[in-house]
Parts: sequence; C-alpha cells; structure tokens
Amino acid sequence: MKLTEHFDLLLNLEGKLKKNEQKELTKELIDELLNFPFSIECMEFSELFEHIRPNLIYKNYLAVIHRLKTTLSDERYDLDSKKIYEIIDGMCSLQKHNYNYHYKNILLPKSNNYLELNGRLESWCMRYDDSSFEMINLRNKHSFAKQEYKEEKIKSKEFYDDWKDKEKSLFYLLKFNVNSIIERLTDLEIQLLELKFFENYTGEIFINLEAINDLYKIFVKLELVKYINFLDFANQMAGKEIMCLEKNKGTDKYIAYSINKIGATFIKKESSENWKKIMIHHFDIKDYEKKINPSDDNKSEIHKEIDDIILKGQAVLLN
Repeated sequence: MKLTEHFDLLLNLEGKLKKNEQKELTKELIDELLNFPFSIECMEFSELFEHIRPNLIYKNYLAVIHRLKTTLSDERYDLDSKKIYEIIDGMCSLQKHNYNYHYKNILLPKSNNYLELNGRLESWCMRYDDSSFEMINLRNKHSFAKQEYKEEKIKSKEFYDDWKDKEKSLFYLLKFNVNSIIERLTDLEIQLLELKFFENYTGEIFINLEAINDLYKIFVKLELVKYINFLDFANQMAGKEIMCLEKNKGTDKYIAYSINKIGATFIKKESSENWKKIMIHHFDIKDYEKKINPSDDNKSEIHKEIDDIILKGQAVLLN
C-alpha cells in the first residue's frame, strides 16, 4: 500500500471516529480498528522519495498519526472483555429474543402439556380398561402432544443454535486491544521520524510561480474542474496543501491536453514527468497518450483557449 493511500485510510478512520464521538463503539468501527495494524504492515515509505511535495505528505501524515493516538487514548476506547461481551450480546439480541420467546411461549407450554398427559396416562391405566373410550381418547391426545413437543423442541434447538452461532462468530472482537493499536501507531511514528529530512524539503517544481495564474485560468475558468477559489487552488498547486481538485464530467481530453502542455512549458525539466504522472493519477485519466496531440482540425474551442493561455504565459517567461 502506498503511503498516500495509507494516509487517506488514516483520514477516513479519523473521520469515522469523530462521527462516533458521542456513541458506543460499533462492530464496524471495531472491525476497522482490528484490521488497521495489517494496513501498516503493507505500507511502503518509498513513495515519499518520488513525491513532488514529500514534506507536505510527511507533515500531514505525522499529524494525523498524532491525532489518532490522542483520540484512541480516550478511556471509552479502552474496552475490557466485559464491555465487548456487552457489545456481542447486543448484536445477538434478535437471535436471543427469538430463542427465549419460543422457549417461554411455545416450547414450555407444549412440554408441560405433554408431561401432564404423560402423568395422566400412567394413572388412568389403573382406572380404565385399555380399550375404553377414555383411554383411546387420552392416548390420541398424548400422541399428538408428544409429536408437537418433539417438533417444537427441534425448532427450539434451531433458535438456540442460531443465537450461539451468531455469538461465536463475534468472539473475534475479544481480540480488540486499543493499546496495541496505539503501540503500532507509535512504531509507525518512530519510523517516520527517522526520515526527518523530508520535513524541511522545499523543492520548487514551477519555473516561475506566476504560472499558477495561467493554470487557474485553464483548470478553473475553463471549467475543467469544479470551482475552487484562487488561494486554495494556488496552495494546492504550490504543494502547500493536499490536492483535492475534482474534474467536471467530459473534461478528460482537455485535462490531459493541459497536463501535457503545462508540463512542457511551466514545470522544471527535472520535475516535469513526475508532475505529469501525479496529475494523470489524481484526475484518473485513461488513455492519456491518445488525448495529448489532437490535430489542428480536431481541436475544439477549448483546446484553442488552452493554447492561447499557454502561449501568453510562455511569452511572460521569455521576457
């Protein structure tokens, strides 16, 4: 798992914990916390060495780890086995209710009726002839009651098994230990601190930061992406904030065309390919190579507007 993917996973987990702030822990949240240590084992740090702004990822990643540790240190996450059993019991309440209801309202009356007829059969055989109407009638009632009891006893076992199977399937929740999760986060934090040189990394990728104005005209004013104010856009493009631009529908070919043009014009040569790769991934551009070189006859008005903005920006760079 890439570091940026794991960073998204941490942010997602943090969001769920915040939403759950005033409530008891749910099974879904415990499941996520139980699986969390496995995500650390699959995580790779190598992406930091390839990222345009490793310091930004580095600092934000450390910050979310610290926030998660603080959140999980809250006493309500320190669940002992008794609390977890309560959660399990709550999740089995329907199956438990079905069993108890059937036992009390159906099986027990059938059992009592069968036992009462059984006792009467034993006593009446001393009073009535075996072929008498009374004995024949009683034996019929006894036989019917016995069959009913046997059938309900089978149903009762099924209800009981459903309850216990559900309970058993949740016993893995007893493995939950918030301290072990905090320890894993601490281990991860220590590993990151060994890469502290990323903290002050300040590499610039733009030949001239004024080019961000041209990028804003292309991406936002031409409506290739959903509206974002200039300050937020500039901070994201300059690598001061995590990129969260959202493309508009049907703009892939224009975004691909823009990425190629911007990479060749405004981005430093040593950073150009990596920048393009990250932008292609961020906007999820498919068949990128097929979209970057339309013939003049196939260029739309938007292609021409992109060309015009690029040419004007290029002229500024040359002055």
